[in-house]
Amino acid sequence: MGYYIFHNKTVGEAQIHYGDCPHCRHGYGRTEEAEVEPKGGEWLGPFSSYHDAEMAAGKARAHVRDCVECMP
Repeated sequence: MGYYIFHNKTVGEAQIHYGDCPHCRHGYGRTEEAEVEPKGGEWLGPFSSYHDAEMAAGKARAHVRDCVECMP
């Protein structure tokens, strides 16, 4: 399955998702259209474990939180 991070550099936040989350779609986001995602944001991953995703988000010096939809 894998874990992904949406890192929003503008607000300094990193949100962890399951790969099959409808907000993530394995790092493609909600749609194929990049302009829908917030400016300054990027998808990172896949990571093999939640712990690996959490560590990567921490290295980005972002406030880490879980997706409220998929709750990894």
